[in-house]
Amino acid sequence: MEILAGLALIILLSGPTSIYALGYFDSDGDGVIDNQDPFPHDPLKSKDSDGDGVGDTADAFPYDPNEQYDSDDDGVGNNEDEFPHNPRESKDSDGDGAGDNTDVFPNDPAASKDSDHDGYPDEWNEGWNQSDSTTNLTVDAFPYDPDEQYDSDGDGVGDTADAFPHNPNNWRDPSALPSEVIFDRDIQLSEISVGKGITYGGTYYYILDYSAEDNDARRVYQFDSNFSFTGLAWDYANYIENPTGIVYHDGHIYITGNKYDLLHGLQAYICKFSTTGEYQNSTSISSYVDYVRAITCSDNHLYICDSESTEELIHIYDASTLSHVGVITINHYPSDIIVHETGNWCYINDQSLDVHHLYLYDLDGTYQNWSKQFYQKSIVLVEDTLIALSGNKISIHKLF
Repeated sequence: MEILAGLALIILLSGPTSIYALGYFDSDGDGVIDNQDPFPHDPLKSKDSDGDGVGDTADAFPYDPNEQYDSDDDGVGNNEDEFPHNPRESKDSDGDGAGDNTDVFPNDPAASKDSDHDGYPDEWNEGWNQSDSTTNLTVDAFPYDPDEQYDSDGDGVGDTADAFPHNPNNWRDPSALPSEVIFDRDIQLSEISVGKGITYGGTYYYILDYSAEDNDARRVYQFDSNFSFTGLAWDYANYIENPTGIVYHDGHIYITGNKYDLLHGLQAYICKFSTTGEYQNSTSISSYVDYVRAITCSDNHLYICDSESTEELIHIYDASTLSHVGVITINHYPSDIIVHETGNWCYINDQSLDVHHLYLYDLDGTYQNWSKQFYQKSIVLVEDTLIALSGNKISIHKLF
């Protein structure tokens, strides 16, 4: 009987209908018989739901035959993930190399960064420019200021804050000027005898010196931004006997003053020089000006104070041709100088009799209702600082 049972077992195991053939054996011992196990020799795998050849336990997407792996565990398969090793990114819609999640402009290949979140890119992506922008972007001139994007005149002040956005020399609106002038410090200039005027050319200060007793004092002196004498000084005495004002404009120095003429007596003049003292040209302005007192310049126009007429006037001259182009009536005696003019406004420094004040005006002659007691003579505005000259002393004042 035992012999018959053994023969039956041998036949069962080796015959064409053995349990091996029937698939009832579990080769990898994982509890799933071979004919139901897609991986009969891998005990860690026994099921492949999507039939992609990767077992469900190893397949990050067991029901998607097109995806098996997700290296960065971001839920997007490696086949679809354009950043398979970056869990924060998976797509780059515009193909600029920056993922959509960090690309502020995901549909524009020309830019991807916007630090101040104002809708204007910080810069163009490398190798791209504005002509490549598919959404008509413009680079932000102020990438860290959400209130500014443009600087039309390139003066470093954004168009929103710039009262003169198309004038690189001017930006402040006088109506927004603070109402304090605070003294900072004095600087004594040993080279100067009696300063009659001061102007600034962006790099150097030029001071007009004059003394009736000292012919050597009829010169223009050049100082650096720290008021150290540069060694450059030149004589104007052959053209102006009694100087009254000086201004720098467009690489030239303009001096106003008076000179005695044998035919016409005392005449008022504008003289134009290079910054090193070479005479350019001049013109008499006595047909319009009774007594020239001071000068400033803006937008290729010279503004000249007339201080001995029956009215208080500012005459306007073309800086290129030195021809008269207009006149402005004001309500304060311009005894010394128009301090500064930007676009459509100016300071008037009135030092007449017992008056010692600085006034603010529109150039249409409208007084801006801003004034401060002020005793210095010739003044120039450099950024937010008033530089004043009296005698041979510079005083520096801050606007607050």
